Amino acid sequence: MTGTPWEHDLSLLAHGPIVGIDEVGRGCVAGPIVACAVEIASPAALECLRGLPVRDSKALSSVWRQKIVVAAAAGALTPKFAFRDATS
Repeated sequence: MTGTPWEHDLSLLAHGPIVGIDEVGRGCVAGPIVACAVEIASPAALECLRGLPVRDSKALSSVWRQKIVVAAAAGALTPKFAFRDATS
């Protein structure tokens, strides 16, 4: 890889969107599970996440959570959610 990690991430967008995925819950062990995928399809969307200090949503600060909510509300990020309970 040449250049900065940021330049590398931007170059990946030339091949299509980047999708980040995370889940919460313990599935059939302890009830429902929720999964979220966020499509990052443009440099503007990627810019919203520049400097994100963690790879796990559970470790996000309230400041970063608010930044992500604002970016999603503005249409820069495209979140999709899935819900499953223990009986599904």
